[in-house]
Amino acid sequence: MITELILLGLAVSTFSVLATKAKITEPVRMLVECVPFVGNFLGELFSCPFCFAFWVTTPLQLVYRIKPLVSRFAVLDWFIGYLCVVGVAALFSGIIYMLISRIE
Repeated sequence: MITELILLGLAVSTFSVLATKAKITEPVRMLVECVPFVGNFLGELFSCPFCFAFWVTTPLQLVYRIKPLVSRFAVLDWFIGYLCVVGVAALFSGIIYMLISRIE
């Protein structure tokens, strides 16, 4: 269970940093910012790895259903697992972004 949490957090953080900070995805981010009415929201979403991690984690958590705790409340277990994956992803995103900024 811990291994799945760490691996999903690493996958989410890598994808989030790639989508929000990498030069290869810059044209997509520029295109999204130009969309009328939703450009502000999506532009902000595509500029913040932490915010993007929430959206990436949602389908993954629906498939993998990480449950760090087992209680009588299935929704609470799902939500805690969701936040754990996002938290691990945020930790890894910070490390990845720090390493990338040192390289550049």
